[in-house]
Amino acid sequence: MSLVVNNIISGALSNTSPAQTVASLSATVTGGPPLSNFTIQTLPNTTSGILYLGGSPVIPGQIIPSGQANQLMFAPVAGYVGSAVFTYTATDNSGAGSNNTATFTIPVDNRPLPVELVSFEATAVDSRDAQLTWRTASEKNNDHFDVKITTISTWSAASMAKPLPR
Repeated sequence: MSLVVNNIISGALSNTSPAQTVASLSATVTGGPPLSNFTIQTLPNTTSGILYLGGSPVIPGQIIPSGQANQLMFAPVAGYVGSAVFTYTATDNSGAGSNNTATFTIPVDNRPLPVELVSFEATAVDSRDAQLTWRTASEKNNDHFDVKITTISTWSAASMAKPLPR
């Protein structure tokens, strides 16, 4: 029986992007009680960015239930280029801790975002819906926009919008 947390290298983020969801925390359970939670041991250096869960900054020692392991977000600092790194452990349902500490790496680079947004406006329609209007200065390799809605902490797809021909 063992509980081992897995080292993770998340997808690269642009240092010009807003907070983005990163890869899920991960553990492997072999023949023991199921995974209960993760504990953040160290945080990325604040010169690289801020790690968030549910819109609030994560703190060292914070326990993250396994069901929220895929809800971490990272907001890179503008201009930072390098790797944002933090460490974490896990605990199973019996209270036993993982046999190791894992390293989570978020590469941050200076590539431009594929869409340069000029304006965005939301107008209430019938006190229930919204009409969204936006304009872009440039789009690179962009086929469509996915519009999502949230109710506090749960995001869901609302619609897909194709850009108008230029």
